[in-house]
Amino acid sequence: MNTKRIDLAKDFLKVMRFLNIENVDLNEEVLTIAINENLTYYDAVFLFLSKKYKIPIVSDDNYLIIKGAIRSSEIIKGL
Repeated sequence: MNTKRIDLAKDFLKVMRFLNIENVDLNEEVLTIAINENLTYYDAVFLFLSKKYKIPIVSDDNYLIIKGAIRSSEIIKGL
């Protein structure tokens, strides 16, 4: 393995230490969102967490944008 890949992996692990990863598992509220919004469970988790933490979802998925996500190009325009 070359040293650039090793350095990249080490840097990645450093960044991961700062992330707060939440395990949602099978959650009744997420399942309700998925059913009511006609979303996959995976996409419903994003909506659930965005509501829980009051943060926007940034996506280029048109269906998620219809459900309230912000298109990434809109974020870039604001920079």
